[in-house]
Amino acid sequence: PGGGRPGRPKRGTPSAPATLLGNPAFNKGVSLNFAWIQLGGLRVGKDESAFDTFIGYAGNVIQDTLAPYVYFHTNFVQCLGLSGMFHGVWIDQEHCGLTMRELEVACVTCKAVGLDTFVRLAPTNYAVVMHCLEAGAGGIMAAMVRSAAETEQIVQWAKFAPRGVRGFNNGGVDGRFGMLGPKEFTETSNRESLVLIQIETAQAVEEARQCAPIQEPEA
Repeated sequence: PGGGRPGRPKRGTPSAPATLLGNPAFNKGVSLNFAWIQLGGLRVGKDESAFDTFIGYAGNVIQDTLAPYVYFHTNFVQCLGLSGMFHGVWIDQEHCGLTMRELEVACVTCKAVGLDTFVRLAPTNYAVVMHCLEAGAGGIMAAMVRSAAETEQIVQWAKFAPRGVRGFNNGGVDGRFGMLGPKEFTETSNRESLVLIQIETAQAVEEARQCAPIQEPEA
């Protein structure tokens, strides 16, 4: 009686209150905070991503630009690129702990809208420097460099032979996933990867003159 199968509600009628089912479709107060389209490992859309991590530490750095600080998702970087007012993005890995995947997402999103990238890092070892370059960053900025010897070591880690000791791997994004041959890959990387150092201590100031003649650090 009443239509429909016994024990089943009529079509279009919820079988239980929305609060019991946890179904947000019936709750007008629910807002969608995160959503994305997954494309082979790249998330595109409104997502709590790598950028939310490092922009959260930016403070006045973001406030001082023409782009006000706002709640962030990957479209924020696209807005920067499409505005035509920015040339690149500084990714802070010194005060943050981004994963390799997060670095890759950050770099590929920037490249998609014509923005270059470099990663500021604490140059504690070879892998820290190399991973940023293999993630697709245009270069690195080494923080708290104290001496000419440290400067030379950082350059060695960032460059392939004959200038440095970086290990060969053209299977990542910086080697176009193997589509760049060994010679082209190593020569292009050595020529175009940016190496910066930060002089922040009294010892580094005293050795600044010794750091200057070292080949490769652009600033």
